[in-house]
Amino acid sequence: MLNEENNIIVIDDGKYQIRAGFPGNLTPNFTIESESTIPQKFSNLIPKGIFQDWDYIEQTWTEIFKNKMQIDPQTHKILVSESPLEPIQNRFVKAEILFEKFQFQKAFFAIQNVLALYGSGKTTGVSVNLGFDTISIVPIFDEKIFPNSIKRLEIGGWDIDQYLFQLLMENSQNKNLAQQKSLSAFIRKAKEKFAFLESNNFDSSNFLLGNITKKQALFQEHPEIRIDWNDENSKCAEILFNPQLYGINNFGIQKLLHISIDKKSPLLSRKKLFENILLFGGSSQIHGLKERLSQELPLLTSKSLTFNIDAQKSNENLVWIGGSFVASKVLRSTDWIDKSEYSEYGESICYKKCF
Repeated sequence: MLNEENNIIVIDDGKYQIRAGFPGNLTPNFTIESESTIPQKFSNLIPKGIFQDWDYIEQTWTEIFKNKMQIDPQTHKILVSESPLEPIQNRFVKAEILFEKFQFQKAFFAIQNVLALYGSGKTTGVSVNLGFDTISIVPIFDEKIFPNSIKRLEIGGWDIDQYLFQLLMENSQNKNLAQQKSLSAFIRKAKEKFAFLESNNFDSSNFLLGNITKKQALFQEHPEIRIDWNDENSKCAEILFNPQLYGINNFGIQKLLHISIDKKSPLLSRKKLFENILLFGGSSQIHGLKERLSQELPLLTSKSLTFNIDAQKSNENLVWIGGSFVASKVLRSTDWIDKSEYSEYGESICYKKCF
């Protein structure tokens, strides 16, 4: 007989990686790199932040349930994360797959930003996901979401990679760069190691390419890559604050945060929200991001406010950890969508329940 926690599956359906496991563990049992991150498939089939390739999702879930976790869905509940502002129709399709294809007994859908906040040990804050292809900003106050305050910027880590490549290609010495086979992995590693954002409170001297001793190690990993570097690593992440550099007509992350909190959230919640800003996702680890936001936000609102920005170093599992906690400790039996309810009420029950 399975205990309660082993009877639940938690899946964080990210665009770059999919994490799956049983609640109670400190980390997911399995992490799978999503094939949806392949640039050709990503650009042609899947809009930013939104899953639409249902055949691929069904195949991936089959691999997870049958081969990785080796469970019988008919005896399990499942919690699945989803992006904020994702079309409700997508939730309907997922519910259909989970209940009709896999025969799960109960299911629940939760916004990734909410789960990440739970994973950080809080129920009040602005949860900012700097993901593979989008940034989403979700204010949450005492576990309540303010839907009108949710903001989104269609720039993510993949775009920073592309902009870094674009900057490098502007140097005539790099004209043969595009022909390198392992270029994508090299660009991503270079971004993760060396990209930074300048600000008054961040010492960038260690990240100037002329001073980086680790640069040689990166080239040793990829001896086939020949790149002439200038200051591209100090410019590529600027698209987070100035999307127009990348051809995106939207406000930067600092302005969207300001609008989300100071213009769209209830007045009495704003002080607490500014004091609890959580950054997570791969691009939250850009060097100097926290310091740059701490410099920019006071320029947009009252300087008397306190700004506390949390960018945890090991946050890649934060959504899954939050999902594990919610599934096993927060949800009551009546909160789950029961298969019998789905059979009786159809898609409408997916709108009435979940968060």
